[in-house]
Amino acid sequence: MPTDTPPAAEPLPARRRALGTASALLALALASLDQAIGAILPRVAAELHGLQLYAWVGTAYLMSCAVAVPIAGKLGDLLGRKPFLIAGIVGFMASSGLCGAAPGMGWLVAARALQGVFAGMLIATVYTVLGDLYRPSERARIQGVASSVFGVSSVLGPLAGGFVTDQFGWRWVFYINVPLGLIALAFALSLPRVTGHTTWRDLDLLGSALLAAGLTPLLIGLSLAGTAPGHPSATAWVLMLGGAAVLVGFYLVETRVVAQPLVPFGLFRSNPFTVAIVIAFLSTFGMMAAVYFAPLLFQGVLGQSPTRSGTLLAPLMLGLIVTSTLTGRLLSRVPRYRYLATGALLGLAAALAILAYTRPGAGGGPATVAMVLVGLGMGVLLPLTTSVVQNAVKRSHLGAGTSQIQFWRVMSGPVSVAVLGAVLSAGLAGKVSERLATVGLPPGVALPGGLADGDPHSALDPAALARMRETLPPDRPGLYDAIVGAVRLGVADALHTVFLVAAVIAVAAAVASLFLREVPQSDPAPGPTDQAAGRPAAAARDGA
Repeated sequence: MPTDTPPAAEPLPARRRALGTASALLALALASLDQAIGAILPRVAAELHGLQLYAWVGTAYLMSCAVAVPIAGKLGDLLGRKPFLIAGIVGFMASSGLCGAAPGMGWLVAARALQGVFAGMLIATVYTVLGDLYRPSERARIQGVASSVFGVSSVLGPLAGGFVTDQFGWRWVFYINVPLGLIALAFALSLPRVTGHTTWRDLDLLGSALLAAGLTPLLIGLSLAGTAPGHPSATAWVLMLGGAAVLVGFYLVETRVVAQPLVPFGLFRSNPFTVAIVIAFLSTFGMMAAVYFAPLLFQGVLGQSPTRSGTLLAPLMLGLIVTSTLTGRLLSRVPRYRYLATGALLGLAAALAILAYTRPGAGGGPATVAMVLVGLGMGVLLPLTTSVVQNAVKRSHLGAGTSQIQFWRVMSGPVSVAVLGAVLSAGLAGKVSERLATVGLPPGVALPGGLADGDPHSALDPAALARMRETLPPDRPGLYDAIVGAVRLGVADALHTVFLVAAVIAVAAAVASLFLREVPQSDPAPGPTDQAAGRPAAAARDGA
């Protein structure tokens, strides 16, 4: 089986390892920065006249990324990591150029789907490259650094996108990836050359096709169910059920037909592997609730401006940077590190509970505390779960195992947004209507924006609120403030349910973490045979 690093007896020179690490981290930042570009979408939709495809600019990227991650991870085990890192960087630059040059929304959605494929290739490969470059005792530390890069880039993406759009135009949000990608590519060339010994017959082409054919309609159906008010449509149900049926076929093929399965389902018999994936999947619900729905709380309930709303995410980034770095150093020193995960998840649940009970007039204090707790929790969980998986699988399965933890994180993104979005859509219009009923709305007054249809973003549009103000009778001067207050209370009521659901899921993840069996986060002692051969026991055991 080919690998990207020489045996431990012949480690990479420090300079080459540093350049390889820099390439991997920069490539990871590129992929994660472009995951969330919501800040630029209103400007894009207005310029390209494509409001009907607004949501698909983000959905197409996440969907193709989720499909590509497990495929790239397994192929990296078979063919080596360096070709996929280089191909991912080159493809990401090219697809970014296509996004920036988009003449219409249809083009942009297609280019974003292509960009997501290469982003998935990078996300799957980067963490595995770092696992190759560093010994087991060092992996937790470097995965902590990678996790902080991933988390900060994911949160910083919308803020940086808004700044670049205001200063240079939205197309430069994509064009700027080209010079950054060239730097990452130059560093990537320093990685060791890979010699593969596989043929096309070893590649699971059938499994890859079935995985793509199952995940694509499933994620589209989930997106439709999460963005439409009320119950999921018949189309959403058909897509979700059809995708699930194809994935059942994928499982049967992987376990009974192919010799080199894309997903080695035998890995799920390992307690550390399975529990780590459960923690990663469920904890992402809390992360997405904070990143995706907390800005709505800041603006729609607390009345903060979009700029101020963005700054309230800064404590999350700070907490994530601090704890992800510390966690990487602690894992090899704390034998019962499962309790680190338990404490982090309970802190995440507490943060979501604080957001659930935040009401108008509360100020930014509680929200800041909640964001710090989210950052602290995710800063522990991101490197911990990745390191556990990498040290629980054989070296020959390092790419497949690492890609699985990333796959379930990526999958949890659209799934959590769909589930929590459906909870919000189901209750928003009714909650606001209940609050407005206490105001005594005069006849002929139109609700702001799309509030009657359960669309919170258009409901909080300042222009729509101004138009509504013009329809109010002049003999009731305090009516406008009363209506806005009722709207904010209604949005708070709906978000209360959203954050509580996310908090319950975080508590469920905390319970799961108690069943995690710790695997050593240090280098195994070499046995007599391995010492004579000059190879570490882990390498001999795993067939490296």
